[in-house]
Amino acid sequence: MNCNYKDKIISYIENDLTKKEIAEFESELEKNSELQLELNEMKATLNSFKNLPKIETSSDFIVNLNNRIDEYESSKIRIFNNVFRRILSYNYLPQISIGAVTLIFLLAINYFGFTNFDTNSKTLLSNSSEVVNIDDSEVADADSLDVIE
Repeated sequence: MNCNYKDKIISYIENDLTKKEIAEFESELEKNSELQLELNEMKATLNSFKNLPKIETSSDFIVNLNNRIDEYESSKIRIFNNVFRRILSYNYLPQISIGAVTLIFLLAINYFGFTNFDTNSKTLLSNSSEVVNIDDSEVADADSLDVIE
């Protein structure tokens, strides 16, 4: 079925189409049994709505409904705020602080690249980040250094 005609079913039932559109719709309706079935189902549904009993509400029904919707939405915000307050309360503050310090320490280690903590290693880093291995013969003794005056 052509979607353009399916979209026009309600307009056709409520006589909201122009004469040209009505003629086109009825022409398509004669050719298309699926469109006829859809039209009949829609008419039956609308008629069943018309046959439902009328419900009387209080004059402030809409106001009360809007107030209840507002209360429901604000309760969601209150729940979030309460959870957030509990997390930041004094009971959890030491754990959060320790976690934050640990995270900062780990990030610093990762950023600065402290991977070799061996203090006995005889490796030097030059300014160009080049690793230079030295042996004991190249290490100057403090007593053998000449003092320049």
